[in-house]
Amino acid sequence: MKLRVISSLVIFLGSYLPLAAILVLQDISKASWDLPACPISIDALSRCQLPKLNNPTITLTFLGVTLLAFIFFIATINSIRGGQAAVINDVKQIPGDIINYVFPYVVSFMGVDISDKGKLSGFILFLAWLFLITHKSGQIFLNPLLILFDWKYYEITYSIGDHKRTEYALSQTPLRIGGSVRVKKVQDINIMNPKD
Repeated sequence: MKLRVISSLVIFLGSYLPLAAILVLQDISKASWDLPACPISIDALSRCQLPKLNNPTITLTFLGVTLLAFIFFIATINSIRGGQAAVINDVKQIPGDIINYVFPYVVSFMGVDISDKGKLSGFILFLAWLFLITHKSGQIFLNPLLILFDWKYYEITYSIGDHKRTEYALSQTPLRIGGSVRVKKVQDINIMNPKD
């Protein structure tokens, strides 16, 4: 099953929810950081004020889009069921390739000035290139945030009938040698679920 570009883009954006939160924090005005902490009391809400953002439209839009995309991504991957029955012959858990995921975070800490249109445009172009590379390589589902939902990345050898294959897979349940699973390929990643 191949994903359409729009679906891939939504899944890609969902993986950058933490980056959006970092950019919101970096956009808080200096005056807001200098305010005293809100007291812990019953009427604290009436005496506290939300921090002021320098570029609220851009940062809150990015945060909202990535949050919705992340929810869509989790709903999508959890809805993938069925597929061919297979038996696992060999399994090795591997860390996901997070180097592509880490680059934008490094850039954010180098100081993306959202109010500077040139720097913002360069950052958007950088994410666009990352998206194209990730989409074309078939690795769109390799999202390190999946770890929070117990998804693991494996290199597996499995058999479907008399045919043996060695490929990469994602599974929310631990995979074991001799285990029976259902395999559904999305892009170039196998989504594994326990056999019914």
